[in-house]
Amino acid sequence: MINTKNIKGQRILIVEDEAIVANDIKNTLEKLNYSVDGILDTGEDVLNIIKEKKLDLILMDVKLKGKIDGIETAKRIKEFNIPIIYLTAYSDKKTIERAKETMPYGFLLKPFDNQELNSVIQMAIYKHEAEKRLKESEEKYRYLLDHIEEFVLIVDQSGKILFANKSALQVVGRTEGEMVGKPISDFLSKESLLLAIEAIKSEFAGKTIDLEEVEVVNKSGEIRNLKLDPGSKFVKEEGKIIGMLISGLDITEQKKINKEIEQQNIALEKANKLMVGRELKMIELKNKIKELENKLK
Repeated sequence: MINTKNIKGQRILIVEDEAIVANDIKNTLEKLNYSVDGILDTGEDVLNIIKEKKLDLILMDVKLKGKIDGIETAKRIKEFNIPIIYLTAYSDKKTIERAKETMPYGFLLKPFDNQELNSVIQMAIYKHEAEKRLKESEEKYRYLLDHIEEFVLIVDQSGKILFANKSALQVVGRTEGEMVGKPISDFLSKESLLLAIEAIKSEFAGKTIDLEEVEVVNKSGEIRNLKLDPGSKFVKEEGKIIGMLISGLDITEQKKINKEIEQQNIALEKANKLMVGRELKMIELKNKIKELENKLK
């Protein structure tokens, strides 16, 4: 449900080349408790002032004075993330298709009444605020995922990587653009490839395969050993499973240290055996010498 209390004072820019229509819209908006931040009639004027304005919404006529129309103006100010509602007397397919490319928050076909105007504005503001909250939420969780030690991947049923956190990118020495959208098989060692792909397919089919470790190959060709967290964790969108979350730790250095310790223990054991052997040999020699000395007596 839309909270109309949040509507009051929303700053709206009117971009309309017909002065009478623009003033009518302005009067209507002010009666509805919106704040009109100005009236412009060319796209060039919008481009000149857009950086200075703090706007909540733009009502943009498709046809404007000047060299660029409302649709082209909307394309050029897309980076400012201001919701745009088109006002137009043109409903032809070509115009609509061009306008749709700019991802508008609504269309109003002239002539329109006050109720239509208010409803479309309220929906646009509500949608934009919802998108902002969603983006903030995504950024918060992305920050958390990027600041944990564990690597986190999300892969779809085919094995394509949908998401990789900062730790995962560091493990394989790749950028997000080099990894996301690529098949996970591109980063697995030959020894792990078949097992990992089979495990992913089985998990999506509802069968669990216990895969504790996998090997990946980083950009420089080095093998990295990854210990996987147990259990299946699926990611859903609108109630449908779109991917599986894979997480764990890079244990490459730990395995190297363990191997070095093992090698040192083997070397120590050999040295001990050698020392024991020497001691036994010395005892044996001493005993022989003693036997010979006894015979001389």
